[in-house]
Amino acid sequence: MLALLLLLSTLLPALDDGAELVAEFRRYYGKDRTPEERREAVLTLKGIDSLSAAEVLLDPLRDEEFLVRRAGVEVLSVMRREDVARWLSEMSTPSVTL
Repeated sequence: MLALLLLLSTLLPALDDGAELVAEFRRYYGKDRTPEERREAVLTLKGIDSLSAAEVLLDPLRDEEFLVRRAGVEVLSVMRREDVARWLSEMSTPSVTL
């Protein structure tokens, strides 16, 4: 599973929003068993600056393992799109719970 994500990340850099890689992440993230596999899966999203990529990072940000959560923060920290920033600010309002 992880190998498939890594392969897709190398084959799909031309996609602006990384929609196919995000879809693969959604499909396989919960099936990755070790913390290292989950961390590597999260890092495959680095460089995809899209709202859908930010949204799928919610589960890794809740992961029990610090290294997985840190990878999620690392990936989010390089996203620069305005809609991602707006979504993150909406997520921090008290009416929305993570």
